[in-house]
Amino acid sequence: MHAPGFYFHIATDEAFLGVGIWRPDSQALAKIRLAIDAHSSQWKRACQGKTFRQRFQQSGECLKRPPRGYSAAHPLLADLRRKDHIAICPLEHDSLLTPSIVQETARAYRIGRPYMQFLCAALGVEF
Repeated sequence: MHAPGFYFHIATDEAFLGVGIWRPDSQALAKIRLAIDAHSSQWKRACQGKTFRQRFQQSGECLKRPPRGYSAAHPLLADLRRKDHIAICPLEHDSLLTPSIVQETARAYRIGRPYMQFLCAALGVEF
């Protein structure tokens, strides 16, 4: 099953931690959009809180127009237009070899936990 997850990416040109779901199918994406619309305050707490925004930045592709069934004036239109619900925490390559990388990774994933919980609940997946 394609579900939200935690991701650790290391390449020669970049390194980052990720949380969320990349390229969910149309049914999963519709469920996430419904949850964002129905539970907007919980969604905002999960991805717009200061601590989350300091560590993570939302990434991925977005629709050019509002998704079917949603108004262009919707207060969370930017989130509803997302095709991907992923958040990225950039890492410096030098940090990968430090003794604290495990603790830093665990700390970042704890910060991303509410985001992951929201997405999992929207999809009916245990967290």
